[in-house]
Amino acid sequence: MPTSQLNRRRFLQSVSGGATLCLSPSGTRTEETTPAAPAAAAQEVFPLRGYYLILSRMPTVGLPEWKQILRHMKEDRCNFLILWMGGGFRSRKFPITWQYNREHRNIQRDFARELIDFGHSLGIRIVLGFTPFGYDGVNQYALEHPELKAYQKDGRLAKLDGMHCWGYALNPSQPNAQKFMLDYASEMYFDFYPNADGLFIESSDYSICYCPRCQGHYYEREFEFVQAISERVWRNRSDASIVVYPHYFSSADIPLFGHGAEEKYDPRWTLFFTPHSAPIQTKLTSKAPRSIYWEPLILQTPDQAKSAFLRAQASGVNGLVFSLEFYTFLVRYPEDGGNWHLIGTRLKPFGHDWLPSIDDPYAYPLTRLLRTTFREFCRYPALSWEAFRAVVKKEIFWESTPSSAVDDLLEWQKAYVTDRSWYTPGPLMTPHLLSWQLELGHVTPAQLQNYREMLEGLKRIRRKYREPYKDPGIKSMVEGIDWVLAQWAGHERILETSYPNS
Repeated sequence: MPTSQLNRRRFLQSVSGGATLCLSPSGTRTEETTPAAPAAAAQEVFPLRGYYLILSRMPTVGLPEWKQILRHMKEDRCNFLILWMGGGFRSRKFPITWQYNREHRNIQRDFARELIDFGHSLGIRIVLGFTPFGYDGVNQYALEHPELKAYQKDGRLAKLDGMHCWGYALNPSQPNAQKFMLDYASEMYFDFYPNADGLFIESSDYSICYCPRCQGHYYEREFEFVQAISERVWRNRSDASIVVYPHYFSSADIPLFGHGAEEKYDPRWTLFFTPHSAPIQTKLTSKAPRSIYWEPLILQTPDQAKSAFLRAQASGVNGLVFSLEFYTFLVRYPEDGGNWHLIGTRLKPFGHDWLPSIDDPYAYPLTRLLRTTFREFCRYPALSWEAFRAVVKKEIFWESTPSSAVDDLLEWQKAYVTDRSWYTPGPLMTPHLLSWQLELGHVTPAQLQNYREMLEGLKRIRRKYREPYKDPGIKSMVEGIDWVLAQWAGHERILETSYPNS
C-alpha cells in the first residue's frame, strides 16, 4: 500500500476509533451513499475536514452566532476547527495583548470555553491558533517592551505592521521574548481553554527577525518555542493535536524568508501546508501521519477550489482546512497594503455591503455556494461539474426554478470574488475602489477588460428576472446584482480608461 494511503487509513482510524466511517451532510455517521460519488469510495479522501476562523477579528460575534457557525460546519461534514484566539481572550498576565480589542465580545464576556464544549457535542475537534512572535495579540507586547522588537533585513527595528491588530514582531533570540511566548500560549491553553484539543502554531507569513543571531537561523530560534510548548501540552494531554508548519523540518526554500531548518520531526505533530507560504513537500507528507492543506476558499470560485482539492489529494495530505472567515472589526489602519478608504468603517461579513445586516452570514447564497463546494469536492474531488451543479441547484434554488439559475449564480459569484481581498469584495463591486486603483496604476488592461465583460454579464443576468421573486435564492441574487449596478450608475466611464501602450 502506498505510504500516503497508509497514512490516510491510520489517521481515519485514529479519529473514528478504528472503524472506517463517513459523515452525512447532516453530520450523522452513515455509509457513503451520495449518488454523485462512485460507490467505490470506501473511505474518506480527507479524514480531517474543517475551517480556519479568526475569532479575534470578529469582535461583534457572540456565542449564539458562533454556535450557529459550528452547526453549519456540522452540516458541511466538518470535524475540525482552527479557532484563532491570539488577541481574542482576556489575558490576565499580559493585558496589553487585548487592549486593542476591548470591544470584542469574548474579551467582555469569555464564552470560548463553552463554545469549545458545544463543538465537541457536534463531533468537532477545536485547536487554538496564534502566531509565535507576531500577529494578533502577540505583536502588542513590544508596545510595552520595545527592546524585544525583531529586526528587519536592513538592520532597522521592526516596523508597525499587522492585520487588524497592528504592532511589532518580536525577536525570538531574546530570552524574554521566548519566555513571554511560552507564558502567553500556556495561559491561553491551560488557564483559559483546557478543554481545547490542542494548538495551531502558525509561523508568520509577513515578518521574521534578521538580527545577527536569527539571520539564517530564524526557524531554529522559533522552533525552541514550538518544542517547549509542545512538550508542555503533551505532558498534560498526550492526545492533543499540535499543528505546526514544515519550516522546522526541511531546509527547502520558504517564500520571502529564505530556507527552513532541519530539526527532528516528532510524528505527534500535524504538519500544515499553504500555497503562499508553506508549499506541500511530499517528502514530509509521506512520513507524517497527519498533514493538512489550507486554501483561502473565501477568495476563490468553485472551480478553483476543486483544482486545489485535486492537488491536495495527489500530494498525500489527509486533511483539508479552508478559510471561510469574515471580519467585523472597525478599520483603523490602511489594511491589506493601502485600503485607506476603509479607515473609520466597520467591515461587514464577507464584504456583503449591499445587505443592511447579515444575521447568519453562512446561510447567504454566495457563502452557501462555497460551503457546498467544500462539502461536495472534499467528499469526492473528482466529482463532475454537472453533478456539482445539480447539488447547488438543490441546495440554493427551488426545484421549479430553471437550472440556468445555477450558471447565473456562478457568474455572479465570480464577479464578486475576482481580485477581492480579505477585507473587500472585488473592484467590480466598488467603482470608487477601482478608480483609485487605476490612478495608482494597479490595474492591467486585461483586468479592466475583464471587469467590463463581467459588468455586462451582470446586466444580462438582471434582465432575465422580473418581480415578484418567489424563489429566495433568485431574490437574494437579484438584490446583490441590483446593488452593484446601482454603484455603477453614472460611473461607467471608469471602465473606459485607455492604455496608450497596450
